[in-house]
Amino acid sequence: MNPMAYNRYFLVGIGGIGMSAVARFLLSSGKEVAGYDRTETDLTRALCSEGAVILYDLDSSTCPSPFDEHPEHCLVIYTPAIPLDHVWMNFFRNGNYTIIKRARMLGLLTMRKPTIAVGGTHGKTTTSSLVAHLLRCGGVDVTAFLGGLGVNATSNFMMGGPDSLMVVEADEYDRSFHELQPQWAVVTSTDPDHLDVYGDPNTVLKSYKQFAESASRTLVTRNGLDLKSMEGVDHLRYGDSSCIWADNIAVSEGYLWFDYCGKTVIKDIPSILPGDHNIENALAAITIALECGVKPDAIAPAMADFRGVKRRFEYVVRGRKRWLIDDYAHHPREIEALIRGIRLMHPHSRVLGIFQPHLYSRTRDFAPEFAASLSSLDYCMLLPIYPARELPMAGVSSEMIATSMTCPVSCLCPDDLQNGRWLEIVWENDADLLVTIGAGDIDQYLPLLVDRIMLESNQSEPR
Repeated sequence: MNPMAYNRYFLVGIGGIGMSAVARFLLSSGKEVAGYDRTETDLTRALCSEGAVILYDLDSSTCPSPFDEHPEHCLVIYTPAIPLDHVWMNFFRNGNYTIIKRARMLGLLTMRKPTIAVGGTHGKTTTSSLVAHLLRCGGVDVTAFLGGLGVNATSNFMMGGPDSLMVVEADEYDRSFHELQPQWAVVTSTDPDHLDVYGDPNTVLKSYKQFAESASRTLVTRNGLDLKSMEGVDHLRYGDSSCIWADNIAVSEGYLWFDYCGKTVIKDIPSILPGDHNIENALAAITIALECGVKPDAIAPAMADFRGVKRRFEYVVRGRKRWLIDDYAHHPREIEALIRGIRLMHPHSRVLGIFQPHLYSRTRDFAPEFAASLSSLDYCMLLPIYPARELPMAGVSSEMIATSMTCPVSCLCPDDLQNGRWLEIVWENDADLLVTIGAGDIDQYLPLLVDRIMLESNQSEPR
């Protein structure tokens, strides 16, 4: 199947971070693009400004012309977050349209271009974004499908030329990354997640092993992961002095500095990304960049120019009395790494975290681990669980996490969020660094926090 043989494309769930990257690719390729999502967001508005037609209702009779005719000319792409019995899915199925998952679309595209696929329970968005950035800065043409909005590019997509390398964030949810056919593959971590799909940790690891063995040229993994490459494929490991490692790590002038040590040694590399986990992500990205032809002397300047990914340790505002960081962390290990990074960069700050659990199943499966990682905060506020694709589960709530926490904690109810009581709780605390944490819609509260911080700054002396 040639995925580019169609004139029109309809994306069900077009507003998702992964789906929107596909939409941008199709728009950049001169295709007609329409789609459905349940709510209007900054991302869907941006897609409309770029030429997409987006619908927000469940009435399939509103399917715009010419997408409602000649199904042989229209390919329908959907995200696994969309139920198969969804109104729009039924409409296209009954109309005999060709329907494929987003993962299948990416898999078909990777058959047409040399591809770098970056997977891992944690770190794949930052690492894949950094790979694409290093390649582009190093003179390598890149087309990239990313799982976050880059601060540099303000997009989750980069369009290259017909002979460009492709960089793809490899999503383990629903085993999507098994559709990819990369020449180069990266695995940053294999911690258990999505147990609603996999059932148990051993099945998660088995799935990552299958992905690792899909690399046909080079496999790059963090040292200690139980993974191997296919015969004849280079397997490069990073993370300690037995393989590829970082040396002379220091914090100065708002950057982490380190030396890259491997077959090539690159000294004095600056990174705005805090934490030892992000040094490891940088090691992986630099290794791939060197393997794909970037010159060693281009690495440090490109790293200095990388401004990160939105919602990954993003400094939202720096007030006179309080600073605000926003982060997408939604797994206990990610939260643990986030707080470690905060303590490294802000060792004297009192930190208040506002965490929104993502998915009932993940909260049920990892409640004790969430409690342990969040207890490293000085104070924590727990929002109600963000359900995403799930229905509520009996007995599963944020209180499951709170009961095992050892730092002071408040569990917020929907009324606290609606009447603004949550904001008063924040300001009654003497924390000077606030961090919002979660993969749901917690970022909707950022404007209120920013306004309050700026108001407070205008009424106070510099700290």
